[in-house]
Amino acid sequence: MPIRVDEKIRGDKLVAEPMAMESGARGEEAGWERLDRWDGMRGGHAGEIDHATLVEAARTIVKARQQRVHDLPPAIFGEPAWDMLLALFIRPCSDEGERVSNLSLSSGTPATTALRWIDYLEREQFVTRRSSPTDKRVVFIRLTDKASEAIVAYLVSLFEHGILVAP
Repeated sequence: MPIRVDEKIRGDKLVAEPMAMESGARGEEAGWERLDRWDGMRGGHAGEIDHATLVEAARTIVKARQQRVHDLPPAIFGEPAWDMLLALFIRPCSDEGERVSNLSLSSGTPATTALRWIDYLEREQFVTRRSSPTDKRVVFIRLTDKASEAIVAYLVSLFEHGILVAP
């Protein structure tokens, strides 16, 4: 049965709750450009799927992933890299990027584990890392175009295969 993507994240303990994409946010424009590029590559198959719908789809995936731990032991799950990529896709980044500490919270992992996964994602060219010019303890992470395009492609494929249904 398809998952509706028009549901809102609720609950005071969900990590994804503060990840709302605000209208006109900086990341939204880049998302539209990526979707246009994707639509052109796929011969127009993206149809009515806009960037806001893709962000809602990513939020639904995050919500479903977080719901699992209410019914099953959390030790059997663990994809911190995917959780961080979804968080970066959903949340509009400032000009600097997202703090490592926030990504650690989004992935539900200790900072040391998050840093190991960020190292891996950087080697795979899915994220870039930049130190804060004002505070050397702070590191900012941003999605690369490669990662954004891969996430858009994945989400669009979920719609194309009927796994997700646009509102």
